[in-house]
Amino acid sequence: MRCLALADALALQGASIRFVSATMPNAIAKRIVDAGHQLVGIAVAGEPPSSAADWHEHVFDNETQSADFDATQRAGLGDWIVVDHYLLDRRWHSDARNSGASLLVIDDLANRSYDCDLLLDATFGRDRLDYHGLVPADSNLLIGSLYALLRSEFAGQREAALIRRKSFEKVRRVLVSMGTTDIGGVTAKVVDEVLKAGPELALDVVIGASAESLDAVAKLAASDTRITLHVDTREIARLMRDSDLAVGAAGTTSWERCCLGLPAITLILAENQRPGAKALSEAGAVIALDHVGEIAPALRAVIKEPERISRMSAAAFAIVDGRGTQRVVSAIMGKGIAKAREIQLRSATAADADLLWLWRNDPFTRAGSRDTGAIPWRTHENWFTNALTDHDRKTLIAEEAAEPIGTVAFRKFHDGTEVSITVAPNARSRGVGQRILAAACEQVSDQLVAAVRKGNVPSQRLFESCGFEVSESREAGFARYVRTDNLRKRA
Repeated sequence: MRCLALADALALQGASIRFVSATMPNAIAKRIVDAGHQLVGIAVAGEPPSSAADWHEHVFDNETQSADFDATQRAGLGDWIVVDHYLLDRRWHSDARNSGASLLVIDDLANRSYDCDLLLDATFGRDRLDYHGLVPADSNLLIGSLYALLRSEFAGQREAALIRRKSFEKVRRVLVSMGTTDIGGVTAKVVDEVLKAGPELALDVVIGASAESLDAVAKLAASDTRITLHVDTREIARLMRDSDLAVGAAGTTSWERCCLGLPAITLILAENQRPGAKALSEAGAVIALDHVGEIAPALRAVIKEPERISRMSAAAFAIVDGRGTQRVVSAIMGKGIAKAREIQLRSATAADADLLWLWRNDPFTRAGSRDTGAIPWRTHENWFTNALTDHDRKTLIAEEAAEPIGTVAFRKFHDGTEVSITVAPNARSRGVGQRILAAACEQVSDQLVAAVRKGNVPSQRLFESCGFEVSESREAGFARYVRTDNLRKRA
């Protein structure tokens, strides 16, 4: 499905797409063909290892990989090859690159050697260093949830989901989606757990036509009006938008839920899901579990805490913005990073409330804030409304080519003005922080003070680059930075 999201976006840019696969569920094959793409079947090159559900066993041997690439080549290669397969490594990749094509590898394991032009790992919390020594030095790495491959309907439902989450009061509707493969008939077991924990809840159950649980869940849905069954649905974005909570697998669907701010209880069904699930749990966006039997107690507890669910929603929204597919398309098409343009500053208005809420809840921003928890919408709304009318506060929005890329806030105290800065998540790699801060500081004539969390080296360097110097701090865990140039300019 993540490849289909990428294929659809590339097709909109004029690309011709061919899928090559040894096996393909009928429902997914139909979606590929219905989208206007070619689908070519090839022979199965080898049997996966016995414990392949965890995808940490040895890859296919060299002979098998060579045979698989030969079959792929006979199916027809393009200018770019996108390979999404855990049991292929540098041997297959090198054959592909030697064919004259450029290669994008989609991965989320960082556990073998790769040979590629681009490597995409959208795992939240993944670090570029995880691939150190595993990829060629000239490979371009697209790392983190900023590059999550989502279909366009998720970005299309994001605004409606934002509006809905703002008015959340209690859990009424739960979405159960354990993946079309329904490993071990897990969907039926999960439905039982949800009904046990919340007998008053309405359930939307998403399942594949070939799922092991289908008959059992269909029989249950026929006799229980609380359950609505969706088989091979193409309305998953709408269902996520209209749900208050999800119970689902801790796989790539996590990014879809985050885009729509849907809090989730996630079940780890394979080891390759664990790093992402752990990172999402630490960020406060999900409750990650290992066993089906843990679902009912976790659900009972969380539905009694609407404030916690609002915080989970806020955390989720900030992790995925729905534009990752377009960023990957830009990388493939060679559009690269736009040249730096002049920074424009304007005063924040009420229309910026949503944007600043999402930026404030970004995990990186939260980690350096005084309050590291996710901020629910209503808390933010009250704060922002007061900030706009407070004469001692000033909030500026920085824009580059009319695109919002950050915000700087000033707050006057008796001995100076405190300044804080947030760079938009999608602008961090462009090195705009110093330019934003320098431009904003020119608008203030007071002594400027900044509180920077100890250990936050990037922020320390940012303030130092703009003329701030370390001073004595009485705030535990924070360093105090002071800039007095503004006073001399005023004099």
